Parts: sequence; structure tokens; C-alpha cells
Amino acid sequence: MDGYRVYYSKDANKSAQYVRDVGLVTTYVLTGLENNQEYYVAITAYYAKPDKVESPLSDRICNTPIDSQKPGKPFLYNVTINDNESSVTASVTLTWKNPKDADFKGVTVRRKKGSFPSKDEGTEVCNGNVSTIIDKDLEIGFQYFYSIYAYDEIPLYSDPATISVTIVPKENQL
Repeated sequence: MDGYRVYYSKDANKSAQYVRDVGLVTTYVLTGLENNQEYYVAITAYYAKPDKVESPLSDRICNTPIDSQKPGKPFLYNVTINDNESSVTASVTLTWKNPKDADFKGVTVRRKKGSFPSKDEGTEVCNGNVSTIIDKDLEIGFQYFYSIYAYDEIPLYSDPATISVTIVPKENQL
């Protein structure tokens, strides 16, 4: 025997809408499936030579994937404060590494004065599949709190990567 094929479908009346040749493995994880969607799955075994002889489909099983695992949190590794001598505002650049989860979709970056924002609080600075942002027009003399949440396709949200930044007036800097 040279391998297996996994046939799967969302429709109970179809034998297969999708096919994956998984090679010679006895365990395989189907990825990219819709959460809370029923799938009907069957397998075949095949010989590559001569002429790719394939066994009949196995009995089908029905399963519904449910993602309950939130993604890993982003790793924040660089913060830069950019101030302008002729202005009363500054900008902050945040750079991080996104988690390597297979179903990672993006991040939401939130900013707030006074405390770290939850994923629904404060000002949304950015939302998408990015790893650097520049937050502009920040008032000098204030402390800003940032939370970066990764999210997946469901969406489930990670624990936040957090940092607070105080924009100090130029004349008070060392």
C-alpha cells in the first residue's frame, strides 16, 4: 500500500466534496474546516502502481469540529516613542511576533488611558493580520496603556500582550 485518501463533505447525500491525499499516515488532522459544521468523512487506501488502484470508500463517520482553544498571545518585542520637537503630539511604534497557530487570523490593538484595555474597551488602534503599528497624534504628558490580542477564525481571543508608555515632554527627557 502507498497511501490513504480522505474524502469529506458537508452534505450527507454526497460521498465527497473534497479529497486530500494524506500519504502513508494513519493519523491525519483536517484543517480549515468550519466550526460547528457537520462533516461526513470516509477514507480509502491505494497503491500508486500500477494505475493507482484504490479501495472502496470506508463507512462514513459524521463529526462536527468545535474550536475551543484560544490562540497564543503575541510576543511584544519593540516599542519606540517618536516625538516631534515642534509639536504637542507624539507617536508610538509597537512591533510584535504573532502566534503560529494554524487558525490565526489577526490581532486587535487597543489603547486606553488609566488602565490596560480589555478587547472591547478603549480605542481600537488596529485590527488585522499585522505585526507593527504606528499610533499617531498622542498627547505629550500622558500615560497610554496598550493591549494586543490575537484572534482566530471563530473568533477566540488570546490573553493580551500589554505595555504602558508615558510620553514625556522633550524638556523633561534626560
